[in-house]
Amino acid sequence: MFWLAIALLGALQDDLCPLREGTVLTYETRERSCGADRLKEQACSVVGTHSIANRDWFEVSNFLFYEKAYLRAGDDGLEFRAPEYGDHTLLLFKKGARAGDAWECALTDRETARFRYESQETVEVPAGTYRAYRVSFTISPKRRSSVSRESTGEIWIAPGAGVVKGHIVRNPECDGSSTLSFSLKKIETK
Repeated sequence: MFWLAIALLGALQDDLCPLREGTVLTYETRERSCGADRLKEQACSVVGTHSIANRDWFEVSNFLFYEKAYLRAGDDGLEFRAPEYGDHTLLLFKKGARAGDAWECALTDRETARFRYESQETVEVPAGTYRAYRVSFTISPKRRSSVSRESTGEIWIAPGAGVVKGHIVRNPECDGSSTLSFSLKKIETK
């Protein structure tokens, strides 16, 4: 299952996301499932850079719902990798995207991720008020079956702060659905 993790994009990386070694992003997270509500704070740390497939990536720990993930601003936009997805790279935000633009990536050999840049909006989170890009997404199996599961959601990505808000709904069309929400509480740079 896909748990989205993002920071942001492109040539203006320093302006659009705070990826520097030692940066700590703290999020308030909420999981609603089967009538239960779980709230917690989660600190995400940029632990360093690594070379993967001859490219430099930022390694992040505890980034939202990933124990370990990698982010980089590539030629096409913000790219994301996680060990559980093997060699697959996701394009989370497309460089030069305009409202309505959509793109698709293989998440795994069995799942596809579809993204769409919706609009730029003002959002309020505990860390402050930001002008952010709203991106919607759908994760679905490449082949439908009786046990197919789908996830949908939205994230808000702000220049200078990265991911400031988001929510993910797993299995939105069934009784066993769950919702994961997160919002940025603070950014600490060292």
